[in-house]
Amino acid sequence: MDPRISLVLLGCAVLVAGCPHDFTREARDLAVGDTGADGSLSSDTSRPRDILRLPDVGCPLPCVETMPILFKGPVDVAVDESAGKLYVAESSANRIRVVDLGTQVVEPFAGSGLTGNDDGDAKEARFHSPSALALAGSKIYVADEYNHRIRAIDISSETVATLAGDGTNGFLDGPALAARFNHPFGIAFEGGKAYVADEYVHRIRVIDIGKGTVATLAGSVAGFEDSALLSAKFYYPAGLAMGSAGEIYVADQQNHRIRVIEGGQVTTLAGDGTVGFVDAPALSARFYSPSGVAVDGAGRVYVADANNNAIRVVQGGTVSTLAGNGTLGLKNGPAHKAWFYYPSGVDVDSTGTVYVADTYNNRVRVIRQ
Repeated sequence: MDPRISLVLLGCAVLVAGCPHDFTREARDLAVGDTGADGSLSSDTSRPRDILRLPDVGCPLPCVETMPILFKGPVDVAVDESAGKLYVAESSANRIRVVDLGTQVVEPFAGSGLTGNDDGDAKEARFHSPSALALAGSKIYVADEYNHRIRAIDISSETVATLAGDGTNGFLDGPALAARFNHPFGIAFEGGKAYVADEYVHRIRVIDIGKGTVATLAGSVAGFEDSALLSAKFYYPAGLAMGSAGEIYVADQQNHRIRVIEGGQVTTLAGDGTVGFVDAPALSARFYSPSGVAVDGAGRVYVADANNNAIRVVQGGTVSTLAGNGTLGLKNGPAHKAWFYYPSGVDVDSTGTVYVADTYNNRVRVIRQ
């Protein structure tokens, strides 16, 4: 086995309940071993990495492809279907890049690549491990994890501004620029409010942009409890997604569950809380550190099941696997035979095409349905 893979697996094994997303930046920078012409994993590091060929035209749907672009620690993606663009948060490179989905050309969008917290011109601004993206009109909201801030990028003016957080890790509600977060790792936007998964304080926070305030929406202390908002318990919440009726889906990493915030309550949508890889009725299914979530127009919830190296779907009260079979690596083709390596973020467009930030493969994967 590649020693780099062994190192990651050893680190995860130390955590009895699983491996939360907070892998080291050094580990985040490591790529899987080189790939063969068919996209399979190779331990031969004496030759350069090949560009993966796309699956044959006859690849049965659902089919997994790989964008022919190398990223550095991609952890989230946001698709702008109207503009034909995909935004990618490159945590290890401290930047956001944009892909033209028609030409597959990638360009800088925000972040100089240097660590820092400078606002201003988008390409000169500095981030520190941007971890999540939410597209809303002409703006992209960014959970800037190690700056403990929420940033806003204006697409039209190509400028970056701090929306909330004073840069000190902690937990403090109040005026937005004086508020404190502790490793924000998920973000969603709806109705003038940005919702943030504040991972290390095990809470979901809400930024009222019009009022310029931060408040706690749900969560209390680390643990598991379905109940009223401020009595509920999460355990390292990560990705967030908005449903069509304003409900918020939460990838509750270390509870190995998908939770829902709706109507003043937190409930469990899927997962029995036990580490595993089991497709079953939703509350009997098993995940392993789910990191990202996305919802399509039909209400299907897509889950980046990070430590299972798979993309799962919650639909009609059941959990199924869309892509990946638990094998760690990089391989295209029929979805049930594809390999991933710690998929962290996921988004879906109106056609059902799913985009995956495949973190340790340093790639963006595309699942055609």
